[in-house]
Amino acid sequence: MSVATENQADVIVIGAGVVGMCAAWYLQSAGLQVMIVDQDQPGAATSYGNCGMISPSHVLPNTLPGLPWKAFKWMFQKAAPFKVVPQANMDFVSWMYGFWKRCSREQVEATAPALAAILASSRQLFHTMINSEQMDVEYGQSGCIYVYSTQQAFDAEGAWGQVYRDNGVHVDTYDAAALARKEPSLKADVLYGGYHFPNDANLRPDRYVAELLRVIKAKGVDVRAGVKVEGIHENEHGIVVYTNQGELRAPRAVLSAGSWSPLLSKALGFRLPIQPGKGYSVTMARPDNCPQHCMVLKERSVAVTPWPSGYRLGSTMEFVGYDTSLNPQRLQALIEGAAAFMHTPTSSGPHEPWYGWRPMTVDTVPIIDRAPKHKHLWLATGHSMLGVSMSPATGLLLAELMQGKKPHIDPKPYRYDRF
Repeated sequence: MSVATENQADVIVIGAGVVGMCAAWYLQSAGLQVMIVDQDQPGAATSYGNCGMISPSHVLPNTLPGLPWKAFKWMFQKAAPFKVVPQANMDFVSWMYGFWKRCSREQVEATAPALAAILASSRQLFHTMINSEQMDVEYGQSGCIYVYSTQQAFDAEGAWGQVYRDNGVHVDTYDAAALARKEPSLKADVLYGGYHFPNDANLRPDRYVAELLRVIKAKGVDVRAGVKVEGIHENEHGIVVYTNQGELRAPRAVLSAGSWSPLLSKALGFRLPIQPGKGYSVTMARPDNCPQHCMVLKERSVAVTPWPSGYRLGSTMEFVGYDTSLNPQRLQALIEGAAAFMHTPTSSGPHEPWYGWRPMTVDTVPIIDRAPKHKHLWLATGHSMLGVSMSPATGLLLAELMQGKKPHIDPKPYRYDRF
């Protein structure tokens, strides 16, 4: 392994979320000296407050048919699960047009294999990583249940059964009575039925980022917090990263800054089709009659994750740019949505509210590739709502591509030139 000087390394990773830290873990393990920088504390942004679901089941992209019409109706509802606020911004207009035109069954069927491959890989790699590094992340493997109160919504999900089967996703179907027995935290009288995805797992995201930080430091990764990137320049020798703390240099760099990636890419002469999708969560102590499984209460678009040390409600999606306000109506909608399905939706004591920006690509698929028109800059960004779920496989695939090794999954679906 080469030795880094104060402001140099073999690879600089820009962005210390779960994707960036996994990339650093695999690159350092391959014998490269890695420096990872973040404008905040590592893992403090979107990686921190999501629901921590590891979802090989999530092979359906966000571009579902019928969503544009639903989104139009939801524009007039303050706490709608999917909210679009019109913006006088050509990047946003272009992104939204690209997203809407992809909302078809044909696009779902075409995109599902790409999501399935990276999600299934990550599910296996999580098990290996957690065990080999003895990571304390409150790892659970009881699967995830999609819960429905109406036949219409239940049947709409069931219509995707062939897509699930074609992509190796196992699903168990439950009627109302069986679902109430399987998950006693649910109100039996409001249920129509549900689908259980037994191969899904979950972890506590704040523990995951803390453990990733521990293991990459132990491997020798140079971790730097509070480093704001002000510019990136490529020359024949490699990459110069201009920051608020001086210049950093490396033969190669990785842009893995999540929702901030498109802001940096513009100055490099290319655009990333990514928009920030604002999500919310509220975390608390475990309530009485705490759920035994992760759940998604589908008609209310509320995700529920229990851990041994706590409990979280999350979800919703707002396209409001880089808005930094914490909308109390969104948080209340999560609690009310949970209350519609669960005996004890919340616990007493303090509640920790949170929001974060998900890096949403127009097709839900991440970008893992060399940057266009660049020899030394690589991309690992645009993981939409699945950054935790895809993080290990992204890190491994990126390390393989950067070293010219045979990739463990087909990299073509994640290339930049698909747009």
